[in-house]
Amino acid sequence: MAGRRILAVSGSLRAGSYNTALLRAAADLVPEDASMELLEPAILAGIEPFSSDGEDAPSDAVHAWRRELRAADAVLFATPEYNGSFPGHLKNALDWASRSDSDTAGLAGSALYGRDVAVVSASTGQFGAVWAQDALRTVLGRQGARVVDGPKVAVPRAAEAFANDDSLSDSGQATRLRELIGQLLAATEAIAAG
Repeated sequence: MAGRRILAVSGSLRAGSYNTALLRAAADLVPEDASMELLEPAILAGIEPFSSDGEDAPSDAVHAWRRELRAADAVLFATPEYNGSFPGHLKNALDWASRSDSDTAGLAGSALYGRDVAVVSASTGQFGAVWAQDALRTVLGRQGARVVDGPKVAVPRAAEAFANDDSLSDSGQATRLRELIGQLLAATEAIAAG
């Protein structure tokens, strides 16, 4: 299936983010019959706090977020770990994604419903943000996303993990990342064929 598009979403808004670097490394590992695009950080940064009071009139950033998710064949999330979980602004964006901007009610209205997703992480600590990954996978599953359970890519000591060209210094991590991307794309193929 040619032309499959993976949306890469960094859970970090930091300019020098290791998780954004991890997504750039992932983009170099995508096969030629697919592509990966990094979500513009300004979209996540511009999403207002979720409140059901404002649910009927979301901002342009919310509409852009939902459009990007729906236009992708698959989504690869990269998350840092804050206090044992993923960042609050990403949870807020996912809360908005779970709400419908049409007449579709319930779970099927989520912009992630039925979407194939995978999660990776990078952290300056020893464990590579594995708790954040687990928490994010739970939330994505609750929204009806199909979470790929491929090899876990959790990059520890991220300050030392990347070469000057943003590739991963550890060939084992790069291999696992390539395998995860392959499984993510295979999941989209299985659904399209199904």
